[in-house]
Amino acid sequence: MMRTTGRRLGALACVMGTLALVAACGGSSTSVKRGQAVVFDTFDAFSGPNADFGTTEYSGCPPAVLLINQAGGILGHRAVCKATDTRGDPADAVLAGHQLLASTPNLVGVLGPSSLDDTATMPLFEGSKIPAFDDGGSIAFNKNQYAYFWRTTPADNVEGFAMAVWARERGYTRAAGMFLNDVSAQGNVPGVVSGYPRVGGRLVINESLTTGQTSYATELQRMMSSHPQVMFTETDPPTAAVLWRELKQDGALLPIIGTIGQTGPDFQKAVTSAVGTADLNKYYVLMEPYSIPGPATQVFARAMAESAKQVPSYAKSDDGSNPIQNAYDDVNIMALAMVAAHSVTPAVYNTYIESVVQPGKGKVVVSTYAAGKKALEAGKKIRYVGAIGPITFNRYHNSTGVFAAVIPSEGYRQTGSLVSTGTLAKVMAGTTSG
Repeated sequence: MMRTTGRRLGALACVMGTLALVAACGGSSTSVKRGQAVVFDTFDAFSGPNADFGTTEYSGCPPAVLLINQAGGILGHRAVCKATDTRGDPADAVLAGHQLLASTPNLVGVLGPSSLDDTATMPLFEGSKIPAFDDGGSIAFNKNQYAYFWRTTPADNVEGFAMAVWARERGYTRAAGMFLNDVSAQGNVPGVVSGYPRVGGRLVINESLTTGQTSYATELQRMMSSHPQVMFTETDPPTAAVLWRELKQDGALLPIIGTIGQTGPDFQKAVTSAVGTADLNKYYVLMEPYSIPGPATQVFARAMAESAKQVPSYAKSDDGSNPIQNAYDDVNIMALAMVAAHSVTPAVYNTYIESVVQPGKGKVVVSTYAAGKKALEAGKKIRYVGAIGPITFNRYHNSTGVFAAVIPSEGYRQTGSLVSTGTLAKVMAGTTSG
C-alpha cells in the first residue's frame, strides 16, 4: 500500500520545519530522565517514488504532540516528532533503523515502518522493545508473532476485498487488475482475486506491472482485449503517469479504483498531468479506511490547523478518510498507554496499549488525549475512540474498519456508500455471493 534525495529532502526539511530525517545525536535508551522530551519517530520513505508515504505518516504526529503537550505532556515529559528516511528500500531501511536506534535518545515509539520494508526492519524494533505502529498493509503481518508490532491500518488483502465489494455494488461484473509488482501493491491482489468472484464479479485479467517503463502499451492491449468495465490498481506515481496517459491517448479510460497506497501530492500531480482534473474526477475513486466524522475528527482538524507549519500543505482533514488520522491516533494511543502504565519505558507501556482502546464494561469512552489522561489519573479505565473511530486489536495486534470510496482531487470527498466491517467479514469468509 503504501527515490532524487537531495532536492526532495531539502524541500521537505523546509516544509516540515522540525523534521529530522535521521536523528544525529545521543544514544538509544529506554530510561528517560525527568524533564527530558520523549521522541516519536516516523520511520518511512521520504525520498524516491513512494516519498509520499513518509510525509503522509509524519503529518499525523505534530497535531498529536501539540495536544499532548498542551495537556501537560506525558508523565511530565514533553513529546516531540522526528523522522527517519528509509527510502522505501529494505537494505537502506535496515541501515537507517540501526542508526535510529543507536543515535536517538528517549525514543519511545515508531510510526511505521511501511510495507515497503517492514518485514526487514520490524525485527529491529522488536529486538529493541520499541512499539512500532506499521502504516503498511503487508499481509505477512496478518498473523504475526511480534509483541511490539501494532497496526490500525487494515491489511492490504482487506482493502482488496473492499475494492471488490464496492465495484460489484456499483454494478461492475468484469474487472481488470493492474498492480505494480512490489510487495506493497501486490498485497491487495489476494483480496481482489478471491473477493470479486464471491460477490458475483469476474477478474478478466490480472497484470503485474514493472516500474520505470516508458510504455505499458502491451499490458494495456491485453487488458482492453479482455473488455473490463472497471480497473483495480495500485502503482507508484511514475508508473501511473505513463499508464493513465496511454489509456487516455487510446480513448480507453474506464472507471478506476485505487488503494490507500495512491495518496499524496506526488501521485496527485502525476495522474492530473496525465489525464487532467476533469477526467480524474470522472473516472477515479480511492478506496480508503473511513471513519464517520465525530468529536475526535473535529479536534483533529483544529490541531492540524494549528500545526500547519509542521505538516505539508496537502495534509487535509476534510473528512474521515484521511490516513494521516491513523498516525495521529497511533501517537495518542501510545501516549495514553504510557499514562496507564505510569511509565514512558517502551517495554513497560507496550503491554497497556490494548487496554486503552479495547471495549469493556465500565470503561469511559474518550476522544482526546487530554480526556483520556484525566480519566486515567482519576483511576478510571478508558476506551480511546479517536479520529479513525473505534479500534479493536485482534490477537495479532491488527485492527480493521469501515471503507469508503473517495475522490482525492476534491479534498477526499466521500462518494457512494460505505463498505461495512460486517460485509467485509462475510465476503472474506466466503459466505456471500451475488
